[in-house]
Amino acid sequence: MYDYKQNNKSHIRQKILSNALDILTSDRQQSCCVSRKYVRQVANHFLQMDEEDPVYKETKKIQSTYLTAWEALYDSTVGYKVPSDLSVCYLSGPQPENDFNELVSLGVLPQNIWAFENDKATYLQAISTYCTNEFPQPRIIKMSIEQFFKQSPKKFDIVYIDACGTISSTQHALRCVATLFYHQRLNSPGVLITNFAKPNIKKDHIKKEFTTLISLYMVLKRMPNTQIISGDTLKIEGFDDIYKNINEDFEAYYGDFITNILSDLASVIIPLQRFGELALYSNLFSTAEITSITSQTNLSDINNIKNSSVCKWLLIIDWLKTHSHQFSSALNLNSFCGELIGIDGSWDKLIKGAKLFIALKCGSAGNISSINSIRNFFESNQNLYQFLDRPTASLFFDVVINQLTYPLHTNTKKCLSYQYCAKQTDMFTDLTIYDECRYLYEWLPAIHQIENAMKNISWQYIFRFAIDGLVKQRINYNNEFFFQGSVVPKDEIGFNAKMRKPREIIGG
Repeated sequence: MYDYKQNNKSHIRQKILSNALDILTSDRQQSCCVSRKYVRQVANHFLQMDEEDPVYKETKKIQSTYLTAWEALYDSTVGYKVPSDLSVCYLSGPQPENDFNELVSLGVLPQNIWAFENDKATYLQAISTYCTNEFPQPRIIKMSIEQFFKQSPKKFDIVYIDACGTISSTQHALRCVATLFYHQRLNSPGVLITNFAKPNIKKDHIKKEFTTLISLYMVLKRMPNTQIISGDTLKIEGFDDIYKNINEDFEAYYGDFITNILSDLASVIIPLQRFGELALYSNLFSTAEITSITSQTNLSDINNIKNSSVCKWLLIIDWLKTHSHQFSSALNLNSFCGELIGIDGSWDKLIKGAKLFIALKCGSAGNISSINSIRNFFESNQNLYQFLDRPTASLFFDVVINQLTYPLHTNTKKCLSYQYCAKQTDMFTDLTIYDECRYLYEWLPAIHQIENAMKNISWQYIFRFAIDGLVKQRINYNNEFFFQGSVVPKDEIGFNAKMRKPREIIGG
């Protein structure tokens, strides 16, 4: 039997759980992507400039009552919690007492701890760990945690998915994560802890499949505007170099892939899936536009995508599902697509959402009259003061989409990642902090009211200062939303773009 009490495992368990509780309780104000004081900090930064500076004059127009109102909204969405307020779930396994005892020692109430086990033999072993009348003990539920996410409205502050499988495997750990996000079972701010195994790359076909998948993802992360060249075989500019690098240092790239996909899944992929399902897009497109945009994908459409690495990656995968003979037969794309969306029959909705999103961003659609007037307002140089980046209609569309699709953004600076060896297998543990940023999205009204909100200088500037804080969390890792949304340079002291901590190797 696998020993879940081995030293490396125990060390990691203690580190991640104690950090998770700290970030959601005593350090809660730092758990969000934008801190409560950030908007005032930006305003004060600008007010320290020369009084004749246009930036100073614009910032001076902000009425203090609006700053107070934004902070009140922030407090209402973020709130305060102590360990006894937190609700936690994890995969039971045969030894549920390990995680349970650690959580209780940290102050979590036993009644707020849920454990899940779907395998009958393992469940019976877990239950037998405790005497019938011995309490406290975890609430051990005999069902798949993924099915629970689909069928129960229960939400958790901390979700710990230690499936011990690879990022894409028969254990369906990534699919479980996608299901968690789709059904919104994580509170905000909330912590997801995952533990993925390194694939058995001694088997050539497994190494080739994972290396190909990661290469395709990473080349677009590094060069989102790279071109695809069709011919007898498909070629992607920069792919071969990335493939070679990954082949030589698989562990480092595999770890990076895990960390990145956990962020993109919550903040881009699942929201785009929702966008493809919501009636929201009927307010943005004509029927003819929707039909044209969502028609069959071709390579020229993909090559025209600019500064949207995840969308480009998704559409390439969609194209390869029917043209894999031109690229790599090693990729089991149908299986991976199922892992990525976490819900049956929704791949087409995800692709539809991505295509509609790209069409809005590039200005090739969304030309109904009520939207055109708003687009023109944002595109005019006369209506919005620039600060650093010039705000465009892209900012408007990002807000409209995210306001209703509920992305979970990653607090880049506070995320932690570890690598350790469990017997013969390298394991990759990630602690990721997610934030719905409702203090930002709910500051603005609905789609046809946003133009009036932007004409209110106090309302607009507070929103844009808050957006700057979110941009600083995302700018080095994700370019899908709020591109060119900065008001302060990313290298300005006190307003620097956030960087992830490198993966820490335990016992290595």
